[in-house]
Amino acid sequence: MNPFHHGNPVKSPNFLGRKKELRRTSQRICSSQSTAIVGEPRTDKTSVLLYLAAQENHAQLYSGETERQRIFSFLDAHTFDEQMNQAEFWVLAFAPLFSAVIQPSPESKLASFYANCLNNGFNNHSLALMLDQLAELNYHLVLLVDEFGELLNRPQLCRSEFLGSLRSLASIKSALSLVIASRQSVSVLNNLTQQLNNTGSPYFNIFEEYSLMPFSDHEVLSLLSRANGRFTDEDIDFMVHAAGYQPYLLQAIAAALWDIYEDGDTDNPNERQQRAAQVLYGVATGTLKSTWAAWSPQMRMAITVVALAQTPRLLEKRLFNNNMLLRDMRDFGPELRALERQGYVSQQDNNNWRILPAAIQWWLTDELVRTVRSEKDFAQWIQAQEWDGLLTKKEEQQLIHAGKSLADLLKGGIPDLIKFFVGGS
Repeated sequence: MNPFHHGNPVKSPNFLGRKKELRRTSQRICSSQSTAIVGEPRTDKTSVLLYLAAQENHAQLYSGETERQRIFSFLDAHTFDEQMNQAEFWVLAFAPLFSAVIQPSPESKLASFYANCLNNGFNNHSLALMLDQLAELNYHLVLLVDEFGELLNRPQLCRSEFLGSLRSLASIKSALSLVIASRQSVSVLNNLTQQLNNTGSPYFNIFEEYSLMPFSDHEVLSLLSRANGRFTDEDIDFMVHAAGYQPYLLQAIAAALWDIYEDGDTDNPNERQQRAAQVLYGVATGTLKSTWAAWSPQMRMAITVVALAQTPRLLEKRLFNNNMLLRDMRDFGPELRALERQGYVSQQDNNNWRILPAAIQWWLTDELVRTVRSEKDFAQWIQAQEWDGLLTKKEEQQLIHAGKSLADLLKGGIPDLIKFFVGGS
């Protein structure tokens, strides 16, 4: 059976790494504090939330703490109706508590507090009374909200009444802890809601933020060792070069290479690797688009400039003179360092930058080649990247020339680029 899984959240038995984030978050849960798990798409945010909630992990994560009756409630904000309101949110949030505690004892005092919340639309006062009763009964509700940024796209929730209530209750009531997963940092979430709260404290400054970073060398080797010796050293070098240290990309290419070995269609290592790379590109395109969309215009420009410098070196060609764009490299220092921390670029000894997951370079090259087919398409692409103020007309023309030069060389499209990559990896 293929030991590598990608696409769905990783379940506890297969979960790897994130020990520091899990330890610190579980400690904050034990002390009724709130935490934000921040990361790019497909960086284990959902898996971390589910690991925190899984019953089989509780003894490990919450041992040594005075035992409370802890109830975990997982919500995925992506699934919320466009017109979801505050009352509907809290009905969902309390659903595990309701089914486990309130529904079996409809005459209990806690049931009456819940009924009061229902009757009052889960306003701040009724919620506060409910949480006080939970604390008195030694219950602790841990509310896990995935894709938290989606709340800000729900007009009935992106309001001062709801966000202020959420902040107030989570910060002063011991019976409630929040753990959110977000693509946006806490500071960005605060900026996005600043107009709702011009005088008070930012809504999200109650969260301690932990960013999910790329895998370490040890974690990469631990993951790939699940192949039990099937992968050669050359295979491992190839997969790390193609996927970088990104958990999802590594899982995807390892799964593909495993299946190719299983199929037994070829004994040629280069052919196996080319097939695996093409599978990776196919399955990861959606994730790469989401990652690209999550970056600022400046970050997108920075990694494009790196790609324009790197691709000719990969192809051992000097297709175009990109000095004009490269001279601006120093202007993107903060963006390049941020991309480096996230594992998307690395700085070489000769001061050149390199895109670490080659899959991103393939996708970006494909984007450039596709959009430069007509000046109209390219102009629309530039506008979509919000680069109107970052590129001069001369630089735009240079970018078009670069894309057309690549298109002339890569007649076979991405398979040609992957072939170059495998031959030189």
